[in-house]
Amino acid sequence: MKGKNAVHILLLLLLPLVMVAQPQPNVIIIMADDLGYHDVGYNNPNTYYLTPTIDSLAKKSLVLNQFYSMPTCSPTRASLMTGCYPSRHGIYAVDAFSSTPDKMRMFLGGRSKKQLEKDTYTIPVLFKAAGYHTALIGKWHLGDAVLNYNNLPVFDEVIGRAVGQEGHPDEYFLPSKNIQFKVDANAPTYLTDRLTYEAKNYIKAKASAQESFFLYLAHYAPHVPLHAKKEDVSRFANRKANGLQNRESYAAMVYSVDRSVKEIIQQLKESKLLNNTVIFFMSDNGGQLMSTDNAPFSGQKGELKEGGVRVPAFIWSSVIKPGINTSVTSIVDVLPTVADLINLPLPPDLPADGKSWKNIIQGETEYNRAVYLHFPGYTGNGASNANVWQGPASVIRKGKWKLIQSLEDGSIELFDVIRDSGEKKNIAAKNQYVVDELLHQLKAWQQKTGAVIPAEKNNNYDALSRSWQVNRDKRREKDNTNIRIE
Repeated sequence: MKGKNAVHILLLLLLPLVMVAQPQPNVIIIMADDLGYHDVGYNNPNTYYLTPTIDSLAKKSLVLNQFYSMPTCSPTRASLMTGCYPSRHGIYAVDAFSSTPDKMRMFLGGRSKKQLEKDTYTIPVLFKAAGYHTALIGKWHLGDAVLNYNNLPVFDEVIGRAVGQEGHPDEYFLPSKNIQFKVDANAPTYLTDRLTYEAKNYIKAKASAQESFFLYLAHYAPHVPLHAKKEDVSRFANRKANGLQNRESYAAMVYSVDRSVKEIIQQLKESKLLNNTVIFFMSDNGGQLMSTDNAPFSGQKGELKEGGVRVPAFIWSSVIKPGINTSVTSIVDVLPTVADLINLPLPPDLPADGKSWKNIIQGETEYNRAVYLHFPGYTGNGASNANVWQGPASVIRKGKWKLIQSLEDGSIELFDVIRDSGEKKNIAAKNQYVVDELLHQLKAWQQKTGAVIPAEKNNNYDALSRSWQVNRDKRREKDNTNIRIE
């Protein structure tokens, strides 16, 4: 293969006595959009959804069953690409906290950037330095500036990216106004299928050229609007619902992502690349209640409860021993992990927020480390079908403990999320020593990373404006305006 040869680091990790130089492993990151933790069968045997390929691949993979994203898509994607928490890259929210009416804000809140800044070091920069061909197929949502590094493109190919700052398509049945493709009479007209088609063609081309590649396949599905193919919807006509896991249109979109994974695996096999390819699969945040049900987790996309930030994730390679790892891991870990994978050092000035999964791959059962979530503003307004709400708060998760610090009134919640994954019982009062220790670590992290802490009170705040939050975790079924089936 072209590019600088490297020892297949994963093989060395698992077979340390076998020093065999191999071509650089290809790396594919497949990211679903708004796919909840319990929306895949391997995490939920009673799920309403059908994910046979994802489930099968997960059984052969290293499953990270306590993996955390950020609460919404662009902060997660920024942390994926940079290996840094939002308190460093500055993207805390998709909308820069603009969706919440002024009267609902106790504090004026912090600020959130809308895109990564120019010359930010990202995963594709790492791969380019290693001689890889790089491609983005699908959702980006991080702005134009970061698509170049030192005035050179970080992706050799960009296909299916939404124009501007759009985080989702206006239409899944092509043509779409905000996602443009080259004219191809043979290409499918459903967006998820089209992205898969482009990814398969890319894999075939790289196999033919004998080039090692990094492919970031970022699906828009199953993010709203809920547009689905008739033949996919029909699979769920007689399927038993599981709580609010009952929307056929959403289920069909989840199934389309599963079909995509199946076709990618088939193409890798046909191209004789599967055994030298590493696949990461994950979601960018938890499910949204307008579409699905995160039970037994509480909360949803946009919120710091488990339903908003704990997501399905696994890593597959032909040389990784499959199993379920219970370590607390995070989206910021992916960059240092792939750096280990291709045996390249990261820049010495890059903040070390993430932790490589090298030791997990070697068989270490648990990391004694903390992961953090920080949200200095507001999201939600009571108007959406999902009734999302999140105020300023900061979180530390370590071991079985999850501590949530309100940045409005300083109140503390502490949960044992192993026993209480629904975060129903605040046990802070009975565990003051744990609270003191975790809060000390959290404040030290806030200071170290420059986390924004809202300080300016809002004179227009009206506490009654938040009264809609009563029973807000229930979907209002009357809103079906986003659903389309063809």
